[in-house]
Amino acid sequence: MDRKKKDFIREWTYEANNDLGLANFVIDNGGQYYDLVCFHCQQAAEKFLKAYIIYLNLYYKKSHNLNYLLNVIKRKKEISKTLYKKAELLNSFSVDSRYPDHWHDPDLLKTKECLKAARDFKSFVYKDLEKL
Repeated sequence: MDRKKKDFIREWTYEANNDLGLANFVIDNGGQYYDLVCFHCQQAAEKFLKAYIIYLNLYYKKSHNLNYLLNVIKRKKEISKTLYKKAELLNSFSVDSRYPDHWHDPDLLKTKECLKAARDFKSFVYKDLEKL
């Protein structure tokens, strides 16, 4: 893999880790911004998946839908039903959730589910990406 591609993958994972780090920081410090935490969890998962798609040399269309991104990856890797369920959870907090007609008000339990889901997406892609 050439250096330019490695750097591009690292940029995606850097931003994904920032989203996940912010989400963890808010919860670890008693923040009440649960909707924003869930949004950043979705963003982290999306960026981890896009980095992985690039790593796998797959083509994808611009999308925020985690199920679509998983389907792209499925061309080369097996995807569990559990990961698809976690994608559904996080999809409900994607970009559309930033608009008043789609606002969500998750509780702490749902927010912690989102955090776990985002961590699981990271673990899924890092099985291969840690080699970079």
